[in-house]
Amino acid sequence: MLIFTTAFLLGILHAFGPDHLAAVSTFVSQRRRLSSAVMVSLRWGVGHLAAVLLLGVLIAALAVPVPERFEPYAEFLVGLVLVFVGGISLRRSFRARKLHFHQHSHGSLVHSHLHSHAHGEEHFDNHAATVTGVLHGLAGAVPALALFPIAAMESPWLMVAYLGVFGLGVMLGMAGYCLALGGLIRTFSDALLERWVQPVIGTGSCALGVVWMIRTGLLVP
Repeated sequence: MLIFTTAFLLGILHAFGPDHLAAVSTFVSQRRRLSSAVMVSLRWGVGHLAAVLLLGVLIAALAVPVPERFEPYAEFLVGLVLVFVGGISLRRSFRARKLHFHQHSHGSLVHSHLHSHAHGEEHFDNHAATVTGVLHGLAGAVPALALFPIAAMESPWLMVAYLGVFGLGVMLGMAGYCLALGGLIRTFSDALLERWVQPVIGTGSCALGVVWMIRTGLLVP
């Protein structure tokens, strides 16, 4: 029981990795509803859990060797995703500022209304959050296995269960973070959110992504 308690607590701590928070924050900054913000965490968490369990079964239960360069390449992909989602957030915040008139005619009646390009992206974000979670899980599964108690190494399925509980802890930790951030986002005005909060979060994600790629040694030998 102590093994699983440890795994759960380590999972909660793992959720607060800077690469995790940077990516998920870009999605949550686009949400006004708390339920929608929590949904981001669940989609990301499911992707993370699925990837961790998949690698756990391959490594622990089926004894599939992990290529030596697997982790750096996985981390490099995480960096790319951080730049991508940060760029998407910046693009949306700039588009949201560009209000313009659309003109419509209904028979002899012609009318105009203000129109913004910032709409309808939640469906994309949900899928993007899941894919981001998968990549984070792939990058984090090997380090998570390294934390597994040596005394229990003789049971591969216990290792898989350990990773499952670890993944649930990650989901809970991220849900708590998204709930808190979503509550804070609700207090911001649209102008503050679009002009400052979203650009700052997007820029931070891009910057961290570049740092993440550089530290793998693949971008700059």
